[in-house]
Amino acid sequence: MSVTSADLNNDKKLDLAVVNRDRNMVGILLGYGDGTFGAAATYPVSSYPISVISADFNNDKSLDLVATSAGDHRVCVLLGYGDGEFRTQVKYDVGSYPLSIVSEDFNHDGNIDLAVLNAGESTFSVLLGNGDGTLLTQVKYEVPSSLSAMISADFNDDGNLDII
Repeated sequence: MSVTSADLNNDKKLDLAVVNRDRNMVGILLGYGDGTFGAAATYPVSSYPISVISADFNNDKSLDLVATSAGDHRVCVLLGYGDGEFRTQVKYDVGSYPLSIVSEDFNHDGNIDLAVLNAGESTFSVLLGNGDGTLLTQVKYEVPSSLSAMISADFNDDGNLDII
């Protein structure tokens, strides 16, 4: 199970997005700000979702979600309306068994991009964001086998984000 916390409905209270692998869904639980949450609203995603993250991929100041789907080697983008509800998924091909995902502005253009660890083929995919919620076709890079997670930060202090 993967979960992320963020303010998905712009009420300044943390909400949860939770992957449900058995039902191929992402569940949204809106927080009340007192440690409790409302009933889950669910959104279908592709086969066997593994990870979920939130970021603003279309620059509308509302958070969106991306889930990895290991069953069909894709990432699924759900653009948020800003009220805790999301549009129907848009799917993008990545490598085999996408396991881990990070979002950052990797190319310094002001738009959020994705990096996806493809555990089934020892690669990671970078999908650059267009700033309107769409992503460019993936570019793959080889990595050592048996990786199960990835992070991004400026590890060598050169002003550019690194992915490990």
